[in-house]
Amino acid sequence: MVHEIAEQLIPERRANPTDDLITALVQAEIDGERLTDEEIGAVMTLFSVAATDTTRHTSSFAVKALTEFPEQRAWLWEDFEGRIDTAIEEFLRYGSVVLNFRRTAIAEYDLGGQKILPGDKVVMMYGSGNWDTDVFTDPDKFDLQRNPNPHIAFGGGGIHYCLGNQLAKTMLRSLFRELHKQMPNFTAGGTDADEDELHARCPQPALRDECEEVMTMATTKCRIVVDMTKCSGLGLCEAVSPDVFEIGDDGNLVVHTHEVDAERTAELREAAASCPTQAITVEVDAQP
Repeated sequence: MVHEIAEQLIPERRANPTDDLITALVQAEIDGERLTDEEIGAVMTLFSVAATDTTRHTSSFAVKALTEFPEQRAWLWEDFEGRIDTAIEEFLRYGSVVLNFRRTAIAEYDLGGQKILPGDKVVMMYGSGNWDTDVFTDPDKFDLQRNPNPHIAFGGGGIHYCLGNQLAKTMLRSLFRELHKQMPNFTAGGTDADEDELHARCPQPALRDECEEVMTMATTKCRIVVDMTKCSGLGLCEAVSPDVFEIGDDGNLVVHTHEVDAERTAELREAAASCPTQAITVEVDAQP
């Protein structure tokens, strides 16, 4: 577990600082306050899980779209190196694999004529923003030549803009470069594919609920157990699964339980694994 590795490294770096990220986090100080061990562990966990599910699910949707829109693939393949950067922006917009993200307002603010008060919950719906007809022409169209492409796949800008945006783009560029070289005729979700074709799995419904046609869903009953004496209230679980886990106004974790499909359990387990204090346990009893 990442937080266990962090627990070992934190005291070592305090005693013997070096030129690395752990040392920087240990020594970071704002207004005389430093990060706690739990907060440093949470940051390291976030660094390790960020861009894993999102980037691979974006890849899945891009593979699916390139299969469904062969003229777009042909355009990209004609000049891969010259066109991939523009194409990646459309991969991100069209995939929109993150559904939403919530923040709690700490000051009064006017947003598009709507007054936001301290304590109000403000949610950004990524898909809605990336299909905004006031911003995008024909947003339902998968258009690799779309430029400009002011999508919000990495957030709306400001201090919460995704720290890993360049890493995600580099990963996507490398993946599709290899597909272009090694499997240019891949097919997503096909049933009569040749050996050199790629069968793309759709993303977890936790990120974007689509692709029932290539998935067999099984009912799964989950029991979520939270040790409130360990809960740090940092909200990493909420970031992974916001409709199940919620940090309440009092800073305590609230769990909204319900039946979920088989693929969803992986996300719940990830949320439990991201907890730096191991306060969450997910017990699964899958039904055939």
